[in-house]
Amino acid sequence: MSVPLTKEQESLHQYALKLCRDHQLLEWQIVQVLQKIDRIKLFRKLGAASLFQYAVQWLGLSESVAYAFISVSRKATAIPALKEALQRQKISVSKASRVVSVLSSQNANELIAFAQNNSKRDVDFEVARLNPKAATRETAKPIGADVVELKLNVSRATFEKLKRAQSLVAQKKSNSPDMAATLEMILNEFLKRQDPVQKANRAVQKAAAKLCPARVAQTKAAKSQAKPAAPRARVNLTSINKHQVFQRD
Repeated sequence: MSVPLTKEQESLHQYALKLCRDHQLLEWQIVQVLQKIDRIKLFRKLGAASLFQYAVQWLGLSESVAYAFISVSRKATAIPALKEALQRQKISVSKASRVVSVLSSQNANELIAFAQNNSKRDVDFEVARLNPKAATRETAKPIGADVVELKLNVSRATFEKLKRAQSLVAQKKSNSPDMAATLEMILNEFLKRQDPVQKANRAVQKAAAKLCPARVAQTKAAKSQAKPAAPRARVNLTSINKHQVFQRD
């Protein structure tokens, strides 16, 4: 039961309503601008490797908020019904991010209406009913000064690849590494080969070494003093022979 409000109370109430409406409008505008930035890959011009990195480092969003906006903006690009619901402020980005994993063109209208009229908890239950795998949300939780607990689902094939990588790492080390150490080695190797920042740093270091007079003189002196190695008789294995040895071992 509502009671009459004073003029000051009514003004405060209306101001709160306006702020909430503006907030929902701003959410839609953020979704729109992220779609445009993603489409033209503007984040690369600013040195960010991904839209997520751009949203966190340049826009100052938290990781969870950045993930929500990006997942919703990309899904809204593919599903017009979600785009319309966001534009008309029928659903918030927070709720939309909870259903994107199961949202499709076939169930969009029904699922968006459900999210609009039910609590976040009920939405999570509905998502879990439609896709049990989606019930476990990916999380990254700090549990120490330099330790983060990851929680995610992977396919059995991906898990087998991780175990195989763990076995290969164990062959190179005296002790058997855990999954975290194995994952770190995999990521280091991937970034070494794929990260444009690391590639650029190596190129700069290599160019600087070539331009250093002392380094050039040292290299020439080493070459002049080096004695030619005595030829050794060696039979190189063919690719087929190497593959057979690897398969045997």
